[in-house]
This record gives sequence, C-alpha cells and structure tokens, in this order.
Amino acid sequence: MEKMTSGFIMILKYGKSLLILLLWGSLLPALVSCKEEKKAYTPAGNIQLASPVVQVDSLLFRHKATVNLLFQQPNSKIYYLYEDAYPHQKLQFEGPLIIDKSTRIRYWAEHNEYLASHPQEIKLVKVRTDLGKLQLTVQPGPHPNYPGKGIETLTDLAKGGINFRKGSEWLGFQNGKIIITVTLPNPTTVSKVMLGVLADHNSWIFVPRSIQVSANQRVIGDIEMPEPAERENPNSKFIEVAVEKDKYAELSIEIMALPAIPDWHEGKGTTPWTFIDEILLAP
Repeated sequence: MEKMTSGFIMILKYGKSLLILLLWGSLLPALVSCKEEKKAYTPAGNIQLASPVVQVDSLLFRHKATVNLLFQQPNSKIYYLYEDAYPHQKLQFEGPLIIDKSTRIRYWAEHNEYLASHPQEIKLVKVRTDLGKLQLTVQPGPHPNYPGKGIETLTDLAKGGINFRKGSEWLGFQNGKIIITVTLPNPTTVSKVMLGVLADHNSWIFVPRSIQVSANQRVIGDIEMPEPAERENPNSKFIEVAVEKDKYAELSIEIMALPAIPDWHEGKGTTPWTFIDEILLAP
C-alpha cells in the first residue's frame, strides 16, 4: 500500500508537472499574441508638420509677382516673414502676397498639437535691366544633352526648377571652367551680378566653387562657395556677386566648378556638373 501510495504520489507529481507545463504552453501563445497586438503610438506633439506649398507666378518679374501659400491640415496656420526687413516681423498668411521689389520670404506652418514645419525660403527678384538687349557668349558651350533653348536661356526670365530633365530652362556643363561674356548695348550701372544655379547631388550636379566678375581686364567682384560636407536636398537658387558699382559696357563672368566631386559622394574624383539658368544684373 505504501508503495502504491508513493507511486501514486510520484505519478501525481509528474502529472501535475505535466499539467502545469501544458497550461503554460497554452498560455504562452496568448501572451505572445497580446504582445504582438500591442501598438505603439507617437504622441502628436512629436509629429512635425510638412511644409506649406508655395505658388508663385514668377520668381523673376519686371513689375509685380504674386505669392500664394497653401496648407491642408485643419486648424493649422501659415506664417511668413520678409528676410530683408529688419526687425523681422512674423506675419500670419491670410491671402496672396503682392510683391513689387526683390525680396526673400521665409514661410512655415504651425499647429497647437504638432511641431511646426521646417522653415522654407524663396527669393523673388525684380528685374530692371532689359536683358533682351544683352549679347552673350559662353565658352565652352553647354553639353549636347542639356542645351536648354540656347544662349537665350540665360536671359528669358524663366527660373528653372529642380527637375532639370523637364523643360528647357537649364544649360548643363561638365567643365572645370566656364566663361560668360556679357555685352551691354550702352554703358549701364551695375552693382551686383546674379547667377541662377542648380544643386542636385543625387544627379552629380554641384554649385560652382567660385565666381569672378571682371571688367576692362580687372576683377571687380568675386565670391567663393564652401564645398558641401554631405549630401544636400536639391535646390534651385541665385548666387549673388557684389561688384564695384559703376557703368560697364562689358562684363566677363568666370565660373569655376569644384575641382572634383567630394570623397563622401559615389562619384568622388570626377568633374561635377554645373547647371545655369539665368544671369541678372542689378543697378
């Protein structure tokens, strides 16, 4: 009897252990399932708004330009300020802006429950010189794959976008040095030369390393751009070169590309592309 009791107890213990294991085995998938179904939610306060969409009838204009800012997020507000106005004044966007002078506008979106969007900037330029009467020569000429509309591309007041493959607003070069000679019909007062350029590192397009402006065999203004340390977002912009204010009949603009694409880029060591779309002269 004692043996049977002992044996029963042993069997009972074994059975109990087995039962516990079976129970644990049946609970484990349920626990795992609960864990898998648990979802993580990002607090609204950690979510950043996208940037407003900007609509401009023309970044280059003779008389007036209209700027509109659009954003669809309910209960959001769009703000802007004029970079060239001091002190800077934050303004709420309530309708199209009518611009009658060269300016830079910074704009962004805000919402009580989200992080504000990253500020974006656009530059609008009022053109005073009659560019249609300028005579230009470019040496060397653009690459056959990116001829734009020819030399008139640089004076058509059509600012190119970041999609350089669409349309014909860009002249593309893969040369270390480009020289553009500008001949004016009459001696004209010039205090600044502006060059429209493109940066698109994914397409091996970089802004120039330097720009130098000369007149009468003498340098009257220059600027150097830093070499980018990392990949940047594509952008179309103007580089401004201040020159000695005077009347000029002819200007020589020397554009130097980066010596080579930087080491951090997959195209390192090769000559980068330079894309130009406009030349503007400010009195």
